[in-house]
Amino acid sequence: MFHIILKEMRINHYIKNLVVFIPILYNNIKLNTINISNTILLFLSFCFIASAVYIINDLKDKNEDRKNLYNAQRPIAQNLISLKQAYTLTIICIILASLFSIYTKTEFFIFTYLLLNILYTFCLRNIFYIDVCCIAFGFILRILAGYTIIQTIPNKDLLYWIFFTSSIFTFTKRRLQLQSNKSNKRKALKNITLKQIKIYTYINTLFSILFFIKLSSILNTQKFYIISLTYTFFIIKLIKLSNKKNEFHDPINFIKKDIIFKVLLLLLIVEYILFYIE
Repeated sequence: MFHIILKEMRINHYIKNLVVFIPILYNNIKLNTINISNTILLFLSFCFIASAVYIINDLKDKNEDRKNLYNAQRPIAQNLISLKQAYTLTIICIILASLFSIYTKTEFFIFTYLLLNILYTFCLRNIFYIDVCCIAFGFILRILAGYTIIQTIPNKDLLYWIFFTSSIFTFTKRRLQLQSNKSNKRKALKNITLKQIKIYTYINTLFSILFFIKLSSILNTQKFYIISLTYTFFIIKLIKLSNKKNEFHDPINFIKKDIIFKVLLLLLIVEYILFYIE
């Protein structure tokens, strides 16, 4: 039963919440115990509130999910978790997220994230570009909460980079869903073509790379070239993977399944830590 609960909580998506550590790394803040512990608690807050959102989404979509090849494997759609258990788990996740966020004084961002995603689940996700912007804004909230922990003014270029980069992943996911013959199409995709999504993806890719290069310009020349090239290859690899016919309907699976994509991501993380923390 425990592994079913973990599956419903989507713990494999917790990697997204690691972005809360970016402000403390990018700003080269002294890694004291308070900053580290509070950022870890912030990470847990977003993990639990994200799990609550996933469960709410699955409760709303349980009937539609049963008709979808991919989503039918979700525990609620399979009746592996009862409605009572699902509601209880949702409340527990919200309580835990609230406690951690109140302790770190980031409750505004956690509750805003919850409200945004409830609105997203019930209406906003049905409008194509608003769908993408809502997800991107969720990452902006994570970054702003991270800056609150270290009590530093947010870097605008970093916020732009997060917005465009998260949009790339969302556009890629929608593209995979649109070109799949095995999944039901989202309402937001009814009047959208693959060509349009490709254009949106390429535009966001351009801005993502440009803002990443701008952020990396504070490094010395050699480090600047290394990390910028690694990031560019990483993004290009993402686009190439989405161009291929594959069984994935979510780019998060590229991390688990494609060795080159995984190596580039790990290399990028290592370079980021080594280059920005001296």
